[in-house]
Amino acid sequence: MSPAGLQVPATQRALARARECHDTRARDWDASLLNNLGMAHVERGDWRAALAAFDAAMTARARIGEDERTRVARWMVGWALRNLGHIDMALDVQQALKEDLDEIGLEDPYVDEELALLTNVARRDLPANRAEVPMSTLVPAFIISELKQAFIIGFIIFIPFLVIDIVVSGALDRKSTR
Repeated sequence: MSPAGLQVPATQRALARARECHDTRARDWDASLLNNLGMAHVERGDWRAALAAFDAAMTARARIGEDERTRVARWMVGWALRNLGHIDMALDVQQALKEDLDEIGLEDPYVDEELALLTNVARRDLPANRAEVPMSTLVPAFIISELKQAFIIGFIIFIPFLVIDIVVSGALDRKSTR
């Protein structure tokens, strides 16, 4: 199993142990562990599970009373919502977070960046079908796709020649030292 595949079960075991503790300081580790679990799900591409973990982490942070870390957890929930395509819900979360930050006189560039991204996405009309996709989107996407394929093909062709070169140079080097 890959390290990313091991991370989720390991974090879940640690979370279970933290929740079993009678010491509140040890039990409060659940907030960090839930955030870690959310990030492990993100790495695996499971945004629904990540959202559930981030939401639970936000609840745990609120229970602990860590305002700054609760705001980070709220941002993570909004980020997960955006990545799930729930733009309006993500925008609501980030706008509420921005309002709270403004009330206490703080700024957070991550919130501002997410709001800019969300408002840009929310204002954009998505094409109904492939024929409506503008050329200003198609051309860069095509170029990037072709460059990626060219790089992969070039790399596949380059590696065998590199191996042959190393083997031959090693053989010639041994002959010259005799």
